[in-house]
Amino acid sequence: LKELLFSQAEKAVRLSLILEQVRKQYHIDVSNEDIEKEYAHLAKHNSLPEKEIKKYYEEQKKLDELKDHLLNVKLNEFIKEKIKIKEV
Repeated sequence: LKELLFSQAEKAVRLSLILEQVRKQYHIDVSNEDIEKEYAHLAKHNSLPEKEIKKYYEEQKKLDELKDHLLNVKLNEFIKEKIKIKEV
């Protein structure tokens, strides 16, 4: 069990290092515009005023979590665009 957990943790760390390198090399960041678009999306999706969504994300920790989520989405979209999948 210990080896399995170590292996999984090692893979997670390697993946995060690779994604960070991709982010830096290709200048992938979350802009204020990205955040504003996400506020609008969340407001529409949850049937709430955008003002309430923004108020929820005023706390820095919550805003940082939103930025991390958006960055992961952007990285995944970027990688999906760039990779070629061969069917065997």
